[in-house]
Amino acid sequence: MLFIVVAAIGHGKTTLMRDWLLPTLMDKPRQLVDEEIPLPVGGYRIALIHDPPKNEGGRLVGQYPGRRYPDVAAFLRDRRKPAIACLEFPNMRAMMKAGLQLGRAGVGTILVFDELDRVFPYGPRYPEESDEFQLLERGRHCNVAIVGSARFPHALHKSVRANRMGVWVGAVDEPTEEAYCRKLLGLPRDFELSNFPRREFLEWRRGVAGLAQVTVIGGRRMVVGGSAHGQDRSRDRRSRPRGDRRLHLPEQQEHHPGEADRARGGLSHARPDAQADPEVPR
Repeated sequence: MLFIVVAAIGHGKTTLMRDWLLPTLMDKPRQLVDEEIPLPVGGYRIALIHDPPKNEGGRLVGQYPGRRYPDVAAFLRDRRKPAIACLEFPNMRAMMKAGLQLGRAGVGTILVFDELDRVFPYGPRYPEESDEFQLLERGRHCNVAIVGSARFPHALHKSVRANRMGVWVGAVDEPTEEAYCRKLLGLPRDFELSNFPRREFLEWRRGVAGLAQVTVIGGRRMVVGGSAHGQDRSRDRRSRPRGDRRLHLPEQQEHHPGEADRARGGLSHARPDAQADPEVPR
């Protein structure tokens, strides 16, 4: 089960993943996952995030809140594992194995990758015994979900595309990628993605008719336009009902979380040292 965010550098991929997509999966997963698809018992309780530090004013800082570790081994050594673990320089193979280990032990786990096209590059079919196959083809049965960004979606492995649950596409500045994204979303050939407004995305969701144009403000997903056929009507503000920024999307319904969802917390209010289940494998 994969959730993919595609856009050029600086468009706002991390903002969408950090401020809305990841917290929603941890706190109210049914807003993103269809009722017919089983979720881990107890929901997703741990997020392992590839979060390489950035230089800001001479300081190296991460982009996600959470307890920081240099690599996967340091996280696994921690006897009291946090709900949000930021891995600065992880080995991707070790990160996959850790996610599968946790998931198979019954701990719902989200793996967040910085560049999906490098982690799962285009190539031949993965062998069934490989970690890649288990994550991409059987991830939901192993209690693992994947969230990731991609600058070059055409370079993604076909298993990533086949198992996508949601895709968010923003400004794409490479002609090859723009043409690929238009085809992926069913957009007309003259639809321009290269100048798409910053921090706005076209949202495709499995099982939901049409596309929505969305943005994230203050941790909330806001629908600013959409069409049942993927056509761009977001510019015509006059077509919107007064006081309502949502265009009519025939089958796009808001999910209402159940009691289990409301009882659990998400990334938006999780402390960096918030503890996950103490029975997490060591």
